[in-house]
Amino acid sequence: MIKDLARLTLWQRKRGRLRATADWHAQGVQTVVQLGDLIDGKNAASKDKKAAFQRVLEEFEGFPDVHHIIGNHDLYNLTKAELAAVFATTKRDPYYSFEPCSGWRGIILDSYELTVIGPDATKEAEAMLSASNPNDWRKPGVDFQTGLEGAMKRFVPYNGAVGDAQLKWLRAQLAEAHDAGQRVLVFVHIPLHPLAQQAAYRYTCLPWNYHAILSVLESTDAEVAAVFSGHDHSGGTTDHHFVWRGQERHIPHYSLRAAVEAEEPTCHATLVLSDAGLCIENAHACVRLLDAHKPSSHHS
Repeated sequence: MIKDLARLTLWQRKRGRLRATADWHAQGVQTVVQLGDLIDGKNAASKDKKAAFQRVLEEFEGFPDVHHIIGNHDLYNLTKAELAAVFATTKRDPYYSFEPCSGWRGIILDSYELTVIGPDATKEAEAMLSASNPNDWRKPGVDFQTGLEGAMKRFVPYNGAVGDAQLKWLRAQLAEAHDAGQRVLVFVHIPLHPLAQQAAYRYTCLPWNYHAILSVLESTDAEVAAVFSGHDHSGGTTDHHFVWRGQERHIPHYSLRAAVEAEEPTCHATLVLSDAGLCIENAHACVRLLDAHKPSSHHS
């Protein structure tokens, strides 16, 4: 890695062999962030689901710094504790920060800290979902989106929420980054903004408490350079504008297209970090990645 310059690659899951890794090695990529759903939930009934994880994880070998974010399909297969072992992570929590290079801080969020999926389900999450979704979402085969309109569409079992402790931690991380003179990149499985996805799927892929997360990102002196996410297969982007301490600011939100439904070159991107700022290579990774910076202040 050249000092003060890092190449950081993002990726959403891929069926079969991930040929892009050869390109990443050729580019000198040092850090890889896998945005969640490493394998499909259909593997849950298989006895060799851990082996399925391992087959895909082999594609990430050789990179000095790899980060795996937990998605809903991961939780359909394994618990968070089991995933930590499979990913061979030394991190105690699914949310943490890291420094890809000088002047930058990466923040990994766990959008399933509160979840109703599998053994990691919590009573708080079940109560939150039941209070906003009138359907019997626990019943197999039920259409749990019946009757949900607008922003209420996010209250479905395949989404989740960030807990109060994580929100407090996020606020502290942003303050530390500001004090250290670091720019911030946020990585999370579920998109944090409703406009960072295609209109046909708007609101269906959002954390239950996305307002609270955005509020933290909007009320800090730290420079949040961008938010990157997965989950929504169609991908999308928005440039979210807001006012903080009397000044207009903005945070671009990028949702990468899922490799299960896209050609491989369109489902990953390489970020080049330097003192000058952030450069995003592979403009196909998100829908109109570099030319769709349309101001938005949507808080439904």
